[in-house]
Amino acid sequence: MSKYQESHLCVESSYYVFFTLVIMGCMQHLNLRGSYGVISPMSEDLIISMSDATSTLILPFLGGLVLGQLFVGSLSDRFGGIPVFIIFLNLYALASLMCIFVDNVYVLVIFRALTGLASSVGEISVRAIINDFCTLNSGTKVLSRVKATTFLIAGLSPIIMGEISKRVTMGWRSFCVLNAMYCCCVSAVAIYLITNLRTQPDEKALTAKKISQNFKNTLGNGPYLLSVIAFDYRNFIYRFFSFG
Repeated sequence: MSKYQESHLCVESSYYVFFTLVIMGCMQHLNLRGSYGVISPMSEDLIISMSDATSTLILPFLGGLVLGQLFVGSLSDRFGGIPVFIIFLNLYALASLMCIFVDNVYVLVIFRALTGLASSVGEISVRAIINDFCTLNSGTKVLSRVKATTFLIAGLSPIIMGEISKRVTMGWRSFCVLNAMYCCCVSAVAIYLITNLRTQPDEKALTAKKISQNFKNTLGNGPYLLSVIAFDYRNFIYRFFSFG
């Protein structure tokens, strides 16, 4: 019997749990896909090409996200879900806010990479909660519903972010502010679920073998790799014809 069944709160039927899992899962998708809506105003503000703006906003985020997939889960298993969750959410909020004050593209790349790294804690925590409180069959159903809702919301994020950036004085930088505010909401709503995880810290979790396995799993994650390859290929073609 799962912990929620013991406490009379069922993961499958609780609106609070479902809402919490969705907003946690949306964190990286809203940031990644929402950035498409602010590429144009960002390129105009920083006086760079659309290709450079795309590379600055999206590629570092994807790189940090892949790196986070390698280490965040192992760190959570080793030191516990609560400290890792809090630390990485704070890192996400801080890195997002620092993007507001940066005009240098290279410094912006660093903060975008840190944002991507920290954003991985959302989806990893979703899987940890479902794994801890659900059976295999019920967990599959919950994860499917969460994923479907997450992608539906994320699909609207470029339109929403683009419209907001046009209507506020901060322009594309409002995108960074909204991500930091969203992170605070995730922290406030999800902390109850995280503190009720039953998984105990495992001293053997952060090993070379575990990290190697995570690396293999990440390489097997087609969407991340295809996104990185596609953007690299696009930038290569753009620069080749620009200098040609």
